[in-house]
Amino acid sequence: MAVRAVYVTFFIAVCAVVVMIWLVRGDDAKLITNYDPGSKRDIDAPKPSPTGPHPKVVVDTTVHDFGTMQFNEKGSHIFTVSNQGRGPLILRSGESTCKCTIGKLAKKTLQPSESTEVELSWDTRTAIASFEHRARVLTNDPNQSDIRFTIKGIVLRTLIATPGEVWKVVNNSEGKPTKATGTIHSEVLKEFQVLNINTSNPLLTVTWRKLIERELALLAQTAKFEVNPQEVTKIEQLEEASDKEIKFGYKITLMADPEISADKFRESVTIHTDIESVKPLTVYVEGRRVVQTPFQFFASPGVKWYSKHMLLKLGRFTASKGKKATLSMFVKGDTGELQFSETASEPSFLKCSCERDPTFTGTKRQRYRLTVEIPPGSPPVARTATNRAKVSLKTNHPDAKFLELNVEFVSF
Repeated sequence: MAVRAVYVTFFIAVCAVVVMIWLVRGDDAKLITNYDPGSKRDIDAPKPSPTGPHPKVVVDTTVHDFGTMQFNEKGSHIFTVSNQGRGPLILRSGESTCKCTIGKLAKKTLQPSESTEVELSWDTRTAIASFEHRARVLTNDPNQSDIRFTIKGIVLRTLIATPGEVWKVVNNSEGKPTKATGTIHSEVLKEFQVLNINTSNPLLTVTWRKLIERELALLAQTAKFEVNPQEVTKIEQLEEASDKEIKFGYKITLMADPEISADKFRESVTIHTDIESVKPLTVYVEGRRVVQTPFQFFASPGVKWYSKHMLLKLGRFTASKGKKATLSMFVKGDTGELQFSETASEPSFLKCSCERDPTFTGTKRQRYRLTVEIPPGSPPVARTATNRAKVSLKTNHPDAKFLELNVEFVSF
């Protein structure tokens, strides 16, 4: 019984000591229970001491709002981290949500009562409306294994072109000038001047004027929803205005002369302003000229002709036999006998001939037979959509000095 009493007394004494240690250490003991050395989250983080004493992370704030920033402007903010615990605080840089966010630790180990600075910077290199990015700092505080800092703000651009880099001329009709319109504006400046606007083609002329208040309001709303202002007719059709304010801008009108191109065209327009911090702004005008030709073609049976593309498809055939196709070509107007002074083809063995149909007796138009031929014995070749053959004819017609045909075929 005496031995058993000794064992019981010893056991009670040990338990009392454990309880006293627990009560004295308080929160530190509890913090140890929160640490999981096998967790994936802590693999790259500094490891807390398994026995203590432990640090305690304290930060002044974890969020900074830059407010409004200009495009290409750089901003930075310094956060303060301090150690109010009883053990050394170890800090390590973690990942960030954007390459443009850079975390800089002035000091990576803090003794109790020491503090350091964490700098996060943001470079507005992308034309986004707003940003919010985060960076992590890993710690050995078992109660806070990482600190998540956030920086956010709104990006304002000094000079913006709308509808973007490319302005479209939807329909450039032959004989009539057509136009493309756009705007340039600023979210920063209350006023600026357009000094000059240059175009890459003298057949593309330009005028500009200041936007009125209603146009600025409409532009601000459409910019919010990424809608082309030309597609909106009433401000009432849109929702509430954007938080951004468009302070000043110009409407630019580009007139494309009907002789600018025989088909597709793409010309550059360079806008010079008095804004010293902004380089000249370049946009591109693209369009297609709709040619009203006096020639009208009809295919013979078995011949594939596509008027929209002035394209004749001869199909597949043996080079030894060659192939020939004939189109009926009607010429509008009473302009006398149609003549071809020059004929050029690529490849050179491609032949083209045209003769008037003497049996046709139509009024104010004539009919011709236009024949395209790959002569027998020509070299085998594939001329498809990516490398079409071409026939160019120079005529004496006053409204169509040139006639060009596209030809696709595969000979073997």
